[in-house]
Amino acid sequence: MSTAGILIIGNEILTGKVQDENAPYLLRELRRQGVDVPRVHVISDSIDEIAEDVRLFSRSYDYVLTSGGVGPTHDDVTMDGVAAAFGVPLEQNSEMTRMLMTALRGREPNESHLKMCTLPVGAELIASKDLWFPLVRVRNVFVFPGIPRLLQAKFDSARDSFRGEPVY
Repeated sequence: MSTAGILIIGNEILTGKVQDENAPYLLRELRRQGVDVPRVHVISDSIDEIAEDVRLFSRSYDYVLTSGGVGPTHDDVTMDGVAAAFGVPLEQNSEMTRMLMTALRGREPNESHLKMCTLPVGAELIASKDLWFPLVRVRNVFVFPGIPRLLQAKFDSARDSFRGEPVY
């Protein structure tokens, strides 16, 4: 049976300012795909914590799904944590930058836009319908946004990436 670990990342979840909707959604959808989820962690916006759990989960499960910490603000450090987990640097991803420039339609990107295009070396992009920014995959780690409607759209685009034996 295929397995997955889920990492819900964000101080706003841990302080109770925001209620997590993503873990229940991912648990339900992964089960439909036949993927067993033995562990869900909720962790803070800490590069070290993210790196530690990504490293552990990546070794332990077929798939790792993260939620949160991929926006343009200073506390969005999930990409830094994923890069640290695998000992690879971050780089301005040319494919992601090209997608951003297309979405901006000739406007100049700002520092926040460009931060969202800074990914771990070796990252793969999985296009999502109706969204300019793709789902990012680094090895067996899928980096989802924390906003539920965006996470759900990206999961739908990548659903076939998660395969196991369906449970009836």
